[in-house]
Amino acid sequence: MKNLGFTDDERRTMVLVNVNRAALPGSQTFNANGTFTPGAGVTSVLVECWGGGGGGASNDVNADRSGGGAGGGAYASKTISVIPGTPYTVNVGAAVGSDTDGNDTWFGDSATVLAKGGKGSTSATGGSGGLASECIGDVCWSGGNGGNGAAGVSKGGGGSGAGGSRLSDANSGSNNTGAVGGVGGVGGGGGGDGRDGGSGNGTTGTGGFTGAAPGGGGSGGGIGSSGATSRGGGGGPAGRVIVKWPPP
Repeated sequence: MKNLGFTDDERRTMVLVNVNRAALPGSQTFNANGTFTPGAGVTSVLVECWGGGGGGASNDVNADRSGGGAGGGAYASKTISVIPGTPYTVNVGAAVGSDTDGNDTWFGDSATVLAKGGKGSTSATGGSGGLASECIGDVCWSGGNGGNGAAGVSKGGGGSGAGGSRLSDANSGSNNTGAVGGVGGVGGGGGGDGRDGGSGNGTTGTGGFTGAAPGGGGSGGGIGSSGATSRGGGGGPAGRVIVKWPPP
């Protein structure tokens, strides 16, 4: 091998510089909007996205029914190439209140990596989870569906769906009084349990529970025996983005 005029110390320095160009493994988590800027040597990343959870339905005192649970946000992941030092937009689906659809989460732009938010509920019928078929990624899983509320007084709201799992479609919430929210899978947040309606004379129903982040839906509001007081559903939590390098 030719020396090319370099001393031994100079050659050792060049070897160390080349070794240090390789990026050390790392990750960055976003629970709100932000910007990801790859460091030196980072040319490929794994992006994981969870859509925001939907908001559960308020009870309906005029129709004497409890509210349905909301759907959980979907999950999407994809390995993409990036340019060191170039900023990439991170859009995390923000939290929502009752009776509202969950917000989408994406990385770069909505055509690069996208996880759909869960559907909110505005009636006794539970909202659907964010659909894998509407996501963009190498791996996509649906959020869980919200459970139905019940007709009549002294009824609990529906449990809500869980946020999308890394390994499978998420669990759905159960129906009616005593409803249980969907259990969170790997990485996904659990759905809120349905609220009790109350049973005593003149008892007022209770508002729904907020789902767990990322992406669990909010449960439906319960209705009391009096049926006279409006109660909101549980809110839907925000989504999440996790960026890992190098990709597994």
